[in-house]
Amino acid sequence: RVYSSPCHYHKSALKALSKISLELHITRWFCFFMKNTAKNGAETAERKKKQEVFIFLDVDGVLNTKWIGYIGQQRNNSSPSLEDETKFHPRLVDNFANLIHRLENHPHYDLDPKIVLSTTWRLQEQSCKELVSFLSTIQVGTKKLGRYLNNFDDNHCDNEKERRSFWSTPDLDHGTTPEGRAAEIQAWVRHHCQTNNVKQNDLLFLILDDLDLLYTDTGKRNESIQQQNFVCTVSYKSHRQVEGEVGLTKERVEIALQKVQEQCEMMKRRKEGTGIWTKDEWELLSNNVQLRPHLQALRSDDCPSWILDIARSHVKREQQKQKQQNGNKGNYLIALGRRWCCCCQR
Repeated sequence: RVYSSPCHYHKSALKALSKISLELHITRWFCFFMKNTAKNGAETAERKKKQEVFIFLDVDGVLNTKWIGYIGQQRNNSSPSLEDETKFHPRLVDNFANLIHRLENHPHYDLDPKIVLSTTWRLQEQSCKELVSFLSTIQVGTKKLGRYLNNFDDNHCDNEKERRSFWSTPDLDHGTTPEGRAAEIQAWVRHHCQTNNVKQNDLLFLILDDLDLLYTDTGKRNESIQQQNFVCTVSYKSHRQVEGEVGLTKERVEIALQKVQEQCEMMKRRKEGTGIWTKDEWELLSNNVQLRPHLQALRSDDCPSWILDIARSHVKREQQKQKQQNGNKGNYLIALGRRWCCCCQR
């Protein structure tokens, strides 16, 4: 292009630069907008991936000190404390609210706590309403504790009995026995998994109860309840005799949080294809010629106990060897450093 004067040249150059600057500015704002949109979309998707954790709640012996042997204890005690006479202990209720709050704000896992009533309070209309009404008065963050009842606000179901089945276990007419309570909880878990097309191994749940659900009344091990899913709120000294505090204490809240975290870690390992084993432990198992034919069984939750015992012994032995080798290596480096210091001083 031929310019009639230098002035015309400068004007054209300024126009071209202004156009380029505007295009860069628009491009920069477009990239910023797309980045924020993608970030917000990822955060929304992350919120949708919240992992539900169901808390099966008993009341007597958990939110108060009226444990299963309370009546007999009361007969032998001529002057029970005023604290034992209350239906709900503020301290124990606060501990439960703290448990729900800490689960919802877990530092490592995105959890969505839901309450399911397993207490006998659910069986009578008046006591059930009283319990739900009381839970609705307790503040947890920005929500009331009653709002954590599973699907409590679900208005799609008109049948009251069906609605209640979301947030309370069924009555199987087993009475107040460890095997009866365990059977009712397992029935709820099976129904929930079938209805929502969820594998039982992928379900997080925790049972808070004063009954020792790990054992039956005859003392046999109850295989339907696993230790990582259960926190007993009573320390039994012997049959119908307890020691220490009764109810959901702060120490038991910490145990409950630890057990939920263990379940999350086990689920993560299961998805990674290593079952209950960490990556380092799985590598040790994979390198063992004798255990290689059993790797598929070791991944599953139904692995025979004799295979698990052999695998655990092998992992423990190999970890001790590695620890000893690391110790020897450290001692060698320390000795080498001392020798080098002596040579420098000479």
